[in-house]
Order: sequence, then structure tokens, then C-alpha cells
Amino acid sequence: MSDAISVTLGKMADTARKWVERGDFGSVDEAVLEGLHMIEQRQQSYLAYLQAEMGEALDDHRPGTPVTEAFAEIRARIKARR
Repeated sequence: MSDAISVTLGKMADTARKWVERGDFGSVDEAVLEGLHMIEQRQQSYLAYLQAEMGEALDDHRPGTPVTEAFAEIRARIKARR
């Protein structure tokens, strides 16, 4: 199903027209769609990265450090640098 929408490209309109004129894309619509596909791929890659990182954390069954202990360690490190 194809839904028509209107998009204002602003300064990028000239760039998109140049891409069409030089044959990179058949139309400005194709250029915009390619950009949207690239954004979608980037988001999927980032989501996969986050899921992998979270998976590692969730698979780590070592006991965590209590917040008060973690902050005490941070404060001690800061104090040691002074």
C-alpha cells in the first residue's frame, strides 16, 4: 500500500534534484526513500547493539555492587586524584 505524503526538503531539495539530474536516483521520491531506508537500517543496527549489550549484562550473574558502595568508591577515586 502506498500512502502519499508531502515533505518539505528545504535546502536539501537542490541536492536531491542534483542527484536525480546526474542519474543517482530516478526521482526525488527515490532519493528520500533511500534516506529513510538508511535511517531504518541504522536504527535496527543500534537496537541490535543495545540488545547484545543488555544481554551480556543480564547474563552476568555476579552480584552487583550496592549503590552506596559504588559511590563511596567513586568519591575515594576522586579524592585520590586531588
